[in-house]
Amino acid sequence: MTIDGADELARAGYAWEIADAPLLHEPLTLADLAHVLELVRIKAIPPASARALAGELLAMLAAPPESVDYSPAFGEMYSSREHHLANRIGDDAGWLHSGRTRREAMRIAYRILVRRHVVDLVGGAAGLAEALCDQAAEDLDSVMPDYTYLQPAEPTTFGHYLASFVDPVLRDGGRLEREFADVNASPMGSGAASGSALLRERTVAGNDLGFDGAIDHVRDAMWQSDPFTHVLLAATTLVLGQDKLAEDLEVFASREFDFVQLGDGLVRPSVLMPQKRNPYALTVIRGMSGILIGRATGQLAVSKSPSARSDLYIYAYGEVPRALDLATRTTELSTAVVRTLRVSASRMSAALVGRHTGAAETAAYLVREFGVDYRTAHSIVSQAVRAAGADAREVTAADIATAARTAGIAPVVVTDDRLRALADPRGVVASHDGLGGSAAESMTAFIAERRMRAEELATWAQGTRRRLDDGEASVVRRARELVGEYDDKEIS
Repeated sequence: MTIDGADELARAGYAWEIADAPLLHEPLTLADLAHVLELVRIKAIPPASARALAGELLAMLAAPPESVDYSPAFGEMYSSREHHLANRIGDDAGWLHSGRTRREAMRIAYRILVRRHVVDLVGGAAGLAEALCDQAAEDLDSVMPDYTYLQPAEPTTFGHYLASFVDPVLRDGGRLEREFADVNASPMGSGAASGSALLRERTVAGNDLGFDGAIDHVRDAMWQSDPFTHVLLAATTLVLGQDKLAEDLEVFASREFDFVQLGDGLVRPSVLMPQKRNPYALTVIRGMSGILIGRATGQLAVSKSPSARSDLYIYAYGEVPRALDLATRTTELSTAVVRTLRVSASRMSAALVGRHTGAAETAAYLVREFGVDYRTAHSIVSQAVRAAGADAREVTAADIATAARTAGIAPVVVTDDRLRALADPRGVVASHDGLGGSAAESMTAFIAERRMRAEELATWAQGTRRRLDDGEASVVRRARELVGEYDDKEIS
């Protein structure tokens, strides 16, 4: 018998959820195995049924997602799996419903999947921060103009410029590390949404899977969305920082600037114009930032709903993990860009010639030596720069004296040698030796401290990944023991 609307719901709704089956197949099977083991522990399932169910789940875990007929014809993902299990082991499949809703199973699988991506992204952020530190340290002596609005501003070094991207990466890596605690909280044993009649000790099964603890309120456990929104927003801002660097490097890699070149594997030649060397990797990074903005906006939109609504999740199960995966791959690509950069220090230095990037130093000198206010000093130097610019030369003592007289200031006596020293890019860079300044000593200390933080993030990611892997492997091992692969061991 055909049910009115069933085909339409399958095509529009269930098919959407089924599309996420390849992502959630393994995590959902782990969640099911942990549930079976918990039912065994509390003696809520017959031993023969437990062995049959665990054995079939282990077979599913070892097989690719295609081995299960995930089909909208059977409903969403959970129902497709139930259909598969029932065909394989009959009524023993029904024990999987004991004390647990389908949404609880899906929420557990979702958290297992998302937490893996969060750990990977933290590791990726650590790698990018380390690459930025390494490249910045190599170029602390490569003087160049800093640019605002693409106009030459003050002298800096390419190392100081690159180091400005380290802290944003570390901040987002730190945010992801902190948010992990909320992602890696267990909803197991929540029941319908007020608790389970069978699973009273909610922390036990969760600990088996590597969760850090149970979510205190079971209704919140079923419907919370904020941890996933937060990690997605942190991933988006992490890539937005990379977008800023990529957009700058696209300018710096142009023939007009020729400050840097990307590694050969990160560029793509034109099929028509032999001379072109397109920095294609930068295009990918910039495009991915837009994609992530869209994904984050979409998740915020579906989160705007009453409580206890599944649309919070059915449109997040695949979207959030895919977005986090995109962020990780983009971060790894940005790391490759930074590590393979070839820097032309001579081109950077040449870009300072005739750009008057020491003008602010000259104005500050007039304030210190002649007691004029900065606005007046700014006006004097600005007029002198315009006069020199008309002849394409450096500012001279005569330019300053003329501008000072025009401003009604008593004679300002400054030598050409002093002006040349004030305008010397390397001198300007070395004089900016305060916290975070461009001087090599300041930057060396900055980079050393940031390397330590990046190493801490990397260590956290590696250790957390091992802990999660160990927890999941323990569930699989115990399930194998249950079905008799290791007859000499008992279920712990």
